[in-house]
Amino acid sequence: MGGPHVLRHLLPRLVPALDPALAAELGLGVLVGRLPPEDADGWSFRTASVDRVLLPPQADGSGLSGDSQVFGLCKAAGARTQLDVVTVGRSRSNDVMLNHALVSKLHARFRLGDTCTVEDAGSSNGMQVDGNIITPDVPTPVFDGNMVSFGGVVLTFFRRATLCALVMRLAPRLH
Repeated sequence: MGGPHVLRHLLPRLVPALDPALAAELGLGVLVGRLPPEDADGWSFRTASVDRVLLPPQADGSGLSGDSQVFGLCKAAGARTQLDVVTVGRSRSNDVMLNHALVSKLHARFRLGDTCTVEDAGSSNGMQVDGNIITPDVPTPVFDGNMVSFGGVVLTFFRRATLCALVMRLAPRLH
C-alpha cells in the first residue's frame, strides 16, 4: 500500500504522457482531495464538524490544486485475495489508508471495472455518494466527479484516465 501522492509531485509523471509505472500505482480509479485537520482535543472521532469538511475538487476540475492528495485505488503489493476489491480505511491492512479519526478501520470496498461501485463496509460514521447516504454492504455505482464521503472525509472519485485528462488541461495552473 502506498501513501497518497501530492498532485504537484505527480505532474512530471502525468504530463505530457502518463508514466506506465504511475498508471500501475494509481490503479483504475483515484480519490482526490485533502484530509481535513483533526480536533486537537481528541474528540473528532465523535462527530463530523461541518466547518472542518474540506470540499474536494469538482467534476470539471475546479478546486483541483497542486496540493491535492491523490489516493490510487489499487490492490496493495503482494495481495493474494479478493483481487477485484480495493479496501479503504484507517488501518494499514487496507489497500488505501485514510489516516483520519472519522474513517473506520475498514470503511469501504471499491470494485473497479466497466462499472465502478463502492459499498460501506459497516463503518461507524457511514458513507455518502454525492450527499446520498449509502446502505452498508450494498454496492453503489460511482462515476467521475462523484463526491464520496467517508464519515466527514470527503474526496472526489475519478477514473484514472479522467484525472489524467483534467491534469493535462489544467497543468499550467497546478504547478
